[in-house]
Amino acid sequence: RSSANPSRSNSTRWKNTPSGQTNHTNQSANDHVIATFDLNGSWLWSKFINDPSSSRAGEPHLIATCNGVYMTGAVGGSSTFHGSPTTTNANCSAYVMRLNGSTGAMEYLAIGPGSGGGSHFVPHDITQGKDGLIHVGGSFMGTVSFGGTSIIASNGEDLFVLSLSSTLNLRKLSSASGHHDQIMSSIAADAYGGVVISGTY
Repeated sequence: RSSANPSRSNSTRWKNTPSGQTNHTNQSANDHVIATFDLNGSWLWSKFINDPSSSRAGEPHLIATCNGVYMTGAVGGSSTFHGSPTTTNANCSAYVMRLNGSTGAMEYLAIGPGSGGGSHFVPHDITQGKDGLIHVGGSFMGTVSFGGTSIIASNGEDLFVLSLSSTLNLRKLSSASGHHDQIMSSIAADAYGGVVISGTY
């Protein structure tokens, strides 16, 4: 079992751990936190993304699969993923990463930056579909890119659907626009290759 949340507070205390109690202290109120538990509700491991920006870019979302735990969200500039040197300098960038389900080790990471200025790239949901493909849905403004493919919002906030392989190689990045804001809220996929989305348009 896994959960992901922005940290908001400075310290999180997990009980029912192998050592009895484990404390984790975040560096920013906007850090993204993922924690896993066994079937008895005992804590197994936690990981953090440190986002030092002054305002929260986006909420984290996740899905647990046979390949590992996939987590997506949006972070601000100079964010650090699990203590690694990987950072993003854009104001609001989308990320997707795969963590080892047993240890929490980061196995793959892909980042989609905005072009700066008022651009933002915010995933709102994640799911797994046919052949283990990972599908991410969300909203964006301005010009954003992922895996070398760019999309441009035509009028305010538009929606996007991002499809990735199990190792986070880009398969497709699509967008939809209209006369008003397009807000993606959820995404689902079936075993036959179909993908459905919902939101306000």
